[in-house]
Amino acid sequence: FGSDPDRVEELVETVFEGIEAFKNSPPTEEEVANTREALLRSFETSFQQNRNVLNQLVFDYQRGMEPGASTRSYPASVEAVTPATIQEAARKYFNMENRVRVTLMPQQ
Repeated sequence: FGSDPDRVEELVETVFEGIEAFKNSPPTEEEVANTREALLRSFETSFQQNRNVLNQLVFDYQRGMEPGASTRSYPASVEAVTPATIQEAARKYFNMENRVRVTLMPQQ
């Protein structure tokens, strides 16, 4: 994420605290519902542009899938996300003992 270089440490710490929070307790159903709604709205809007439709068709072709398969399955995949699945994913994929932190600072 982009930020003021003077706030890097503060913001990185905030991100790590958020990850730990999801590992310790799931987000609320309201938070998940709001995120689902935003993802689905963005998905619908993006498919009003030919470039996004083409990208999705290429994605399916490259993976040997029926054209449009990933597009049809996306809404169901978003709806399947629950607070518990988010917590499970955070616990599984965010091993804080095995991480790399890279900070790109502006040139002097």
